[in-house]
Amino acid sequence: MTGSLTVVRIENVKDIFKKKTGFSVKKDFSLENYEFQLNKLGEPLTEIFYCDSTPEYHIYLSKLSTNTIERPIYIYKDGIEEYTLGYQEIKEFKFLIDTDFTTLYIFAPKRIARPFQARLDKEDYLRCSKIIFDFSRLQELSNFITGYGTWEDSDGVITKTGKFGHGIETTIENFSMITAFYIDYSYKNKRVQLILNVEGRISTTNELTEDDLLYLYNEIKDTLVKK
Repeated sequence: MTGSLTVVRIENVKDIFKKKTGFSVKKDFSLENYEFQLNKLGEPLTEIFYCDSTPEYHIYLSKLSTNTIERPIYIYKDGIEEYTLGYQEIKEFKFLIDTDFTTLYIFAPKRIARPFQARLDKEDYLRCSKIIFDFSRLQELSNFITGYGTWEDSDGVITKTGKFGHGIETTIENFSMITAFYIDYSYKNKRVQLILNVEGRISTTNELTEDDLLYLYNEIKDTLVKK
């Protein structure tokens, strides 16, 4: 994915977010349940840095480290040294909180956004609830062009099924099982491809900036977000 934005409602937030300062989340939650396949728990850290504010948003940067990864790596210094004591990857991304402290915007893919939310929630820094898109209203979007694919929940061994073909939105009788919708959308007089996840997430393979994704989310949510 070239870009991804996850948006959730804020139910409760610690005052530390309102002090416009940096801090670290302690006693971090394991990433093992969130698609990081690791052999050993390390001591992962979530660092949060306040960056700036606008009339609409407070802007933060986060550095989220994974649990300890035990795969050996080479370190090039004076020579080549094999390092086997483990290391942690650092995922750096931006997030916004609106100035009313009611909505969180995370500019990161699902595999980063989910553990980030889980860490904040587990230590009571910030408690959130999901935003749900109503895909049955896609054709009401003023800049919607066509749908060309879906993923939906399924039963049995096959937990997800995918269907693809332009104009697919006209063939769907039950939208409630759909977890992701692939659409063509008109933005700045160009055709862009968006992947809308039912849990309020927008991804794209097009070259769109974070500001573009935020604008698109705000344009789409007025129609699709369930009240």
